[in-house]
Amino acid sequence: MPFQKHKVDLFYKLRHVMNELIDLRRQLLSGHLTQDQVREVKRHITVRLDWGNEHLGLDLVPRKDFEVVDSDQISVSDLYKMVDTMRPRHGEACRMPVPHHFFLSLKSFTYNTIGEDTDVFFSLYDTREGKQISTQYECPPHRSDNAAKSLEQARLIVSLGDRGYYDLSSKDMKRDLYIVAHVIRIGRMLLNDSKKGPAHLHYRRPYGCAVLSILDVLQSLTELKEEKDFVLKVYTCNNEGEWSQIHENIIRKSSAKYSAPSASHGDIRNDLYLTLEKGDFERGGKRVQKNIEVTMYVLYADGEILKDCISLGSGEPNRSSYHSFVLYHNNSPRWGEIVKLPIPIDRFRGSHLRFEFRHCSTKDKGEKKLLGFAFSPLMRDDGTTLSDDIHELYVYKCDENSTFNNHALYLGLPCCKEDYSGCPNIPSSLIFQRSTKESFFISTQLSSTKLTQNVDLLALLKWKAFPDRIMDILGRLRHVSGEEIVKFLQDILDTLFVILDDNTEKYGLLVFQSLVFIINLLRDIKYFHFRPVMDTYIQKHFAGALAYKELIRCLKWYMDCSAELIRQDHIQEAMRALEYLFKFIVQSRILYSRATCGMEEEQFRASIQDLFHSIRFVLSLDSRNSETLLFTQAALLNSFPTIFDELLQMFTVQEVAEFVRGTLGSMPSTVHIGQSMDVVKLQSIARTVDSRLFSFSESRRILLPVVLHHIHLHLRQQKELLICSGILGSIFSIVKTSSLEADVMEEVEMMVESLLDVLLQTLLTIMSKSHAQEAGEYVSCLLSLLRQMCDTHYQHLLDNFQSKDELKVGSKARAFHPGGSMWLRLQGLSPGRDKCK
Repeated sequence: MPFQKHKVDLFYKLRHVMNELIDLRRQLLSGHLTQDQVREVKRHITVRLDWGNEHLGLDLVPRKDFEVVDSDQISVSDLYKMVDTMRPRHGEACRMPVPHHFFLSLKSFTYNTIGEDTDVFFSLYDTREGKQISTQYECPPHRSDNAAKSLEQARLIVSLGDRGYYDLSSKDMKRDLYIVAHVIRIGRMLLNDSKKGPAHLHYRRPYGCAVLSILDVLQSLTELKEEKDFVLKVYTCNNEGEWSQIHENIIRKSSAKYSAPSASHGDIRNDLYLTLEKGDFERGGKRVQKNIEVTMYVLYADGEILKDCISLGSGEPNRSSYHSFVLYHNNSPRWGEIVKLPIPIDRFRGSHLRFEFRHCSTKDKGEKKLLGFAFSPLMRDDGTTLSDDIHELYVYKCDENSTFNNHALYLGLPCCKEDYSGCPNIPSSLIFQRSTKESFFISTQLSSTKLTQNVDLLALLKWKAFPDRIMDILGRLRHVSGEEIVKFLQDILDTLFVILDDNTEKYGLLVFQSLVFIINLLRDIKYFHFRPVMDTYIQKHFAGALAYKELIRCLKWYMDCSAELIRQDHIQEAMRALEYLFKFIVQSRILYSRATCGMEEEQFRASIQDLFHSIRFVLSLDSRNSETLLFTQAALLNSFPTIFDELLQMFTVQEVAEFVRGTLGSMPSTVHIGQSMDVVKLQSIARTVDSRLFSFSESRRILLPVVLHHIHLHLRQQKELLICSGILGSIFSIVKTSSLEADVMEEVEMMVESLLDVLLQTLLTIMSKSHAQEAGEYVSCLLSLLRQMCDTHYQHLLDNFQSKDELKVGSKARAFHPGGSMWLRLQGLSPGRDKCK
């Protein structure tokens, strides 16, 4: 005992752990836990039990799903893996990475010193990109006359989630993100202004800003293991000209680290994020500078103001107009305010934005005088939307007597420099004249699953309007960004298969290449989470009943060309896309068979047979002197096991097993390939053994000989021993699980004939070199095999020995089996051995 050995520190630790175990046991016995809670409690119990056993020098107990395993029900290889996995574990179990959101609750806000109503906006800010990466949240307005009610409304949970297609990964959590809070007061132009203007006139004026580092939040939560209140200091804005970058100035004092957001998927949406950047206005003959307020509207093609299409943040209802805050005596204001425009898809085309500029007087009348306006259409003439960029808009002079009822009077004017070339003949006598010394800047970012800013993508989606450019349009799909492709994934796939049906002979290969490009795009970890979207499309939306014929033809053509082409980039891309190509092929054939009551079944089977002939041809080629061909074979072997489940939808288990056996059998032996290809080949075999196909006894009887053949060759040459032991462990696990089936005896017989001798030789070689890890793996494999053998297997083994020299292998086995029982069993003398059934 630790106490007897004067290990007082360990004694107190064990006492603490035992008290925790008693408490956890009490929770289990209470019967009030959900299934998830029960699982979590069991996890905590096993972690503490393993910790205690390890520190007391006791044996670790193998468990599966936190339950003690029955050693008679699993193979020795599985038992060894469980114990070996438990050894380095001291803490919590690993968990899959998940996207993150920040949840905050505004519990209090001291604003009585202002004496006016205030708006507070929260957002996540990325210092490297220099922009917000989340949807802005507007807290319920804090009313100076009813503070209690305002605070009660603010006590809600706020989710600072994704904006557009941004998501917060575990990697982002380690970067230097900030929670930024902007405070806008609503009231007088100047806080110290004793004059009282009209009661109905209120200005949105900048007040202050607060920031909180996410790294500080995470560190505190990790240390305390619970929620914590954070106090944010609000820094007031002394120089309104720097209001747009006040948060940057605060952050810059505390950190110089940078981070970049990762792109992710979003829901179906159509949101345009607009930032009021800055403006430059004339003084107009006045001694002092102006107080500029911007009013923004969204107008439809007929001049109607769109209702509820402007959002200042997710906490407040949408509105029909937006009023910027006002910077006092500033002719070059820098706002930096962000608004979201959730405009309906059917209203986007033809709509435009109008910005009206007014000077807000501080005199008794408190007048707001219209000075000018700017505008911008939401879509260009070519059908694309405003690009994600900063746009400089022209400012046109006008006054309060001007009417905007006839919007056609200004929509014919150029809105910006890029638009000027489209209006070559502008008459000089217009109601609205451009002020050449004034300018207005906005920036936009589109988050839409239906509208695009890419000309090439738009041309593809509207391909029928460009019948002479289809080949060029298909070729330019590779130039479209991944973000745009995943947003329009279903529309793009629909278009590709419609083009394929329109003229298979002319466009078949280009459509195939485009499909391969999209499939491989989803293999990128950045877009990997869009694979379920592709799966859903194939199962529920894909309608290309004839597509399988052309897909098989193109895939076979690529295979057959692999021996001739020097550059094989396209072939390798097709090999990597094999899984989803077969998904499309199988689903297309299912649709065709359903529509025609199974017509052309023999032709389909023959085409698949021909395709596998081409696959075997590629793998049989000698790639030792061709690195390009080596990469092609590696890509094919890596993707090959992923097509088994698709083939099982169309063929019997035995037929698929024959396909796979022929393919694995066509691979060159380990003598004729390099080491890198050796590893890829074994990895493909390992995935075959771990596949659903190998779990069926009918297919296992067909596949086992070729798998054992490759393993035997590698063990003979002492190559890739760890990978081979992993494959053998999987085989023994499956055989043990199926031990009640009659076919298992035949499988064990195959393994004894192919493996026993080489396993013993390999183990003796490993032990002579003192390779502890490999020795443990192969001891467990050998014991698994011996455990599966019955008297009949031992007798057959002895009958196969032709001389005493061959029996010397058995005598060497006693070197690692002290009791010599293995040797006794080899002679069929072990008492109490079960008879073979």
